[in-house]
Amino acid sequence: MSAPPRTRVCLDCRLVVGELPACPGGKKHRIVNLATEGRAKLVDEVWGPPSWRRERRKLARAGSGGAAAGGLGEFFTSCGGCDGCSAIDLGGELGAVIGAILVVLAVALIAVLLVWAIGKLIAYIRMRRNMLKPHGAMLPAAPTSVRRARGVVVGEPKGTSPLTREPCVGWALELSSKRFVGSAVMLRDGESFGFDVRLEDGRVARVPPGLLTLSRGGDEQREAIFLEEHLQTIDPAFSAEDPEPTMPHDRVAAIELRPGDEVELVGPLHLAPDPEATQSYRGTAAMVLVPNAVACIRRK
Repeated sequence: MSAPPRTRVCLDCRLVVGELPACPGGKKHRIVNLATEGRAKLVDEVWGPPSWRRERRKLARAGSGGAAAGGLGEFFTSCGGCDGCSAIDLGGELGAVIGAILVVLAVALIAVLLVWAIGKLIAYIRMRRNMLKPHGAMLPAAPTSVRRARGVVVGEPKGTSPLTREPCVGWALELSSKRFVGSAVMLRDGESFGFDVRLEDGRVARVPPGLLTLSRGGDEQREAIFLEEHLQTIDPAFSAEDPEPTMPHDRVAAIELRPGDEVELVGPLHLAPDPEATQSYRGTAAMVLVPNAVACIRRK
């Protein structure tokens, strides 16, 4: 049986929702299909409308030149009538005249170099300011929570990670683009194949099969061997050479979970009957803890 299509992505939190009818983040989250016309909507969400992108490119090109030359022209124009340049007493000794000339030339050279450097800096700032920068997720994938539960993964691997094609009980991925402060999330993806976490207090938390998200600050994996192939399952037209890709990134954070890993579940948990356990002699079912929404996890 072929794997279900995974081309449906939320525009607002950038979570790959797969076959879910709605994004777990809430009613305000919009879902598009990257295999159809939805891809153009995501490109506009990331890079802005086409007219805006064209204007930014024009401004970036205009800001990358001319500042240094204009600065030099202004310098020589303003220096042409300088009183200091005409104050040399030619009637003095020859050595004094030569010394004065050398001082003037040295000052002029330093001024020219300074004006050139300032012009280059201004041009660079203008270019960087007008360069297209990808816009990340505007909303979280699920309501934020400070609740955390620590424990150890138990169970047997029931699936394979698409990043390394190694057996695991679950995996999670987050792509982001660095900013001056922090980073902007470009994609959230992950899948649990079903596993338990034995918590520090002895209770058991069950992460059911389905979506799995990575808590911010998770492991940074610089080389995900099959990352590009995986991204092409989400966006069939994805290419690392595309000047305006749907999932631009310069940081890859990923985890692959296996039995024995120490992890932290982020978010509230609730008690639910354990369908895999037999009832007690009193007729009551065994209980396990289950995430309230999409499971969010990090490896310790």
